[in-house]
Amino acid sequence: PILGVGGFAWFATEPVNAKQTPQDQFSFHATMANEEDDPIIQEIDVYLAKSLSEKLYLFQYPIRPASMTYNEVTHLTAKIKPKQQKVELEMAIDTSNSNYCRSKGEQIALNVDGTCTDETNTYSSKLMDKQTFCSSQTTSNISRYAAAIYKRGELHLTPLHGILQMR
Repeated sequence: PILGVGGFAWFATEPVNAKQTPQDQFSFHATMANEEDDPIIQEIDVYLAKSLSEKLYLFQYPIRPASMTYNEVTHLTAKIKPKQQKVELEMAIDTSNSNYCRSKGEQIALNVDGTCTDETNTYSSKLMDKQTFCSSQTTSNISRYAAAIYKRGELHLTPLHGILQMR
């Protein structure tokens, strides 16, 4: 039988519970009777892709306004430790932006690097011109998370290997 709920369809080839009580059977029939009230509106082919499942991560970035995406930000460096599921991303800060406070940027660079100038300084320009995001794992049980794309009437799912919060 096909069960439709909220636009989704499940296919049952065997009874889920062989020892159904009369109340269970009533609930099942009541659900089927309500099918007219909640018809299946579309059937979608679903594909499970496992080729990337050992390499696919979801990165969660700090909250920013929708107008301030990371799409136009210059990525300077990336360091990855796949076995430990650790990522470090260094991104440029637009110091020419009208919202950037130059005096604060100079003060932060001075606080971090001090007055000496050498190649080990974090801010060689004497200005906070970059920021570093380091990852932390959000959960160890990611077995129920997947990335999906819906294209041309097909839903393609790939299980995630990890979820990392960038801070």
